[in-house]
Amino acid sequence: IFWRKQQIGQYGFQVEEFIPNKIDVKIKAPESQLLTLEPLKFSVSAEHKFGGVAAGLKVTARVDLQKHQQQGVPGYEQHQFGAPGVVFGAKPHEFGEQTLSPLGTVDYAYDWPQGIPLSHNLVANLATTVIDDAGRGVAQYKAIILYAFTQYVGIKRLGDDTLQIKRPVRFNVVNVAQNGKPV
Repeated sequence: IFWRKQQIGQYGFQVEEFIPNKIDVKIKAPESQLLTLEPLKFSVSAEHKFGGVAAGLKVTARVDLQKHQQQGVPGYEQHQFGAPGVVFGAKPHEFGEQTLSPLGTVDYAYDWPQGIPLSHNLVANLATTVIDDAGRGVAQYKAIILYAFTQYVGIKRLGDDTLQIKRPVRFNVVNVAQNGKPV
């Protein structure tokens, strides 16, 4: 570092070899899905960047379910949706190692775990890794919103008075669709 033609400091750095990925990996899945008895279907595909499908390569996939941290329904930010006390603890599902087909794809179907609480929307976080010919893993990720219901009931307490025994309490209840519009 120079200031007025005088060196006042220095900083060292190291340049290392960079090898770009040789394959492109994609996850094909819906952006959102209603939670039903039907499995979540998705596929993984890979292509060589310099031409051709990446058939025969090893691939792994994983699904993690989490509670969707929705920021509230527009216009109803003061309402409580879902059941905040419900604990959600689904375990991740590993599909294990598979091989890409001659078309460079693998299809997956994720069956929902039994007994998951459906008081909230969920997010399915999909993760996949394809191992290229040199043994390097190329990862891809996608999050899918899973709607528990087609419509939701929200509630908020009216007034900011302190609650008193044997005194009525007023609430406002709304019923909205997934898109936030009143039903």
